[in-house]
Amino acid sequence: MLAKLSVQGADLGYNQVAEHLAKTHLLMEPFCVSKDRQLSERHPLHQMIKYHCRGISITDKLAFKILLEENANLHKLFPYGYHGAVSIALRQFRLTSWKDTDFLNNIRVMCILLLLILFSFQRLQNILLSATWEFSGTRGKQSGTKEKDRMGVEMS
Repeated sequence: MLAKLSVQGADLGYNQVAEHLAKTHLLMEPFCVSKDRQLSERHPLHQMIKYHCRGISITDKLAFKILLEENANLHKLFPYGYHGAVSIALRQFRLTSWKDTDFLNNIRVMCILLLLILFSFQRLQNILLSATWEFSGTRGKQSGTKEKDRMGVEMS
């Protein structure tokens, strides 16, 4: 049980650092800074991006000092510490490509996977129901005998 908890904690930490920190904050911040510096507030692109950038710059500026300094919270929170978290975030950020930001394709892939999972579950359910039906069916019963339930009462 302790090993399972340790693995889950390490997995949670990795996902937070690799997926959330690298792909959300580090990937979005350049776009948000460019939006603030280059686009007028009346520009349509500024209006579309502002909701995605709300809080990114401020959060990054304040939270990076609290989380990512040596012997800070990240060092205490995760088993791999400051150096491990920074190396994971940088490696993941370097591996991130424009294909990772193709959200429409990602939604399609996730829908296909969800349909496959649902189809597999439905098929498994049908197999189990047919196996249950064969097991509890009339095969092996003697003719003329009535079934009794667990309490010994005859069933019709």
